[in-house]
Amino acid sequence: MEVCTGYETGALNVRVCPGTECWVKHVLDEGTPVTVSPTPVPARDGGWWVRVISPVEGWVNLKYLCGEKP
Repeated sequence: MEVCTGYETGALNVRVCPGTECWVKHVLDEGTPVTVSPTPVPARDGGWWVRVISPVEGWVNLKYLCGEKP
């Protein structure tokens, strides 16, 4: 999978827990390859969050990743 925000110079916040109320611990640039855990968790807004394992650890909203979804 890779970061896919839809903007050429986009960036994706990696958070300490699954939700926008959680602190941002890192930012990944558009196109950055990521490895994620196989099990997403539901978000309060109806979306899905997934734990990033590499290149950093944290949580991202699944809708901002391209590739085969877990």
